[in-house]
Amino acid sequence: MLRLPLIFQLAALLSAIISCAHAFSLDTSRSAKHVRAIHQQGCRTMVSQRLTSRIVMQAAESEQEEDDGWGDSVSTTATSSSDRISKSQELANLQNDMAMKQQNKSTQSSSPTDTSESKERDLFIPIFTLVSVIGFSGLYGYEMLRLYSKGELYLPWNN
Repeated sequence: MLRLPLIFQLAALLSAIISCAHAFSLDTSRSAKHVRAIHQQGCRTMVSQRLTSRIVMQAAESEQEEDDGWGDSVSTTATSSSDRISKSQELANLQNDMAMKQQNKSTQSSSPTDTSESKERDLFIPIFTLVSVIGFSGLYGYEMLRLYSKGELYLPWNN
């Protein structure tokens, strides 16, 4: 009879220790921000690539549409279209650079807040677990002492 509650008590103590260790090992605010930053970086890269391809396509389309049939020289048209394509590629590169700089600034500005937030951990779960384990252990001990003082505590080795 006494062995079964002891096993339950040890299981409760073990689960409390595991719960405390798990609560102190988690840092969900940092990992969520890290995942969000990676996602934003991927989105920005995709947007900049799409923007670059659109600019190049628009430059190629405008090259075809600009021939008005008035006998402009081919070399002038070819030079202006190549200038437009190089300018559009330069614009796309500058936009990529700006996006990367903004991303670097956002990650650098979020880094100090991550360290301050990681210091402020939620201690409700480990404190609640420790108080519960101590409370239930004390209650169990009190009940054993009460039954022992009345002579009603059954001990298998005291037949």
